[in-house]
Amino acid sequence: MNNLTFEQEKNGIRMIGLKGRIERRRGFLSEAQDARIRRMTMIRQVKEFAESGKIAMVNSGMDCDCSRWENAYSIIPATVEAVDAWVDHFYSNAEGPQSCRVERVSVAKRLQRSSRDLALEAFEDGHPYSISY
Repeated sequence: MNNLTFEQEKNGIRMIGLKGRIERRRGFLSEAQDARIRRMTMIRQVKEFAESGKIAMVNSGMDCDCSRWENAYSIIPATVEAVDAWVDHFYSNAEGPQSCRVERVSVAKRLQRSSRDLALEAFEDGHPYSISY
């Protein structure tokens, strides 16, 4: 890991964020810079959102059978390494579009988890050849 203090990382995030906002307006923000900003934001969130050494990874997505879910979560240790391992595993098993975010455990527990089987809904609605979401 790096040897920066939390204050140094926070200042670095601010500078990258400011530079990113300026370059986005001009249309010069590269993909690598954008990825760096997302990474620094994730590191900041892991530190800020930790509750009793834990964070929640909230996720949504759709699988290959058109079953969609929202606000599912996993509670993991509040470390960057744990988040990286969780994200790698989450996307390695992807069968369709998926997304995830870091959240406080207390917030994640209040979220309403939902899921829908879009293929079955389309069939029941009399549309056996098209699925809309």
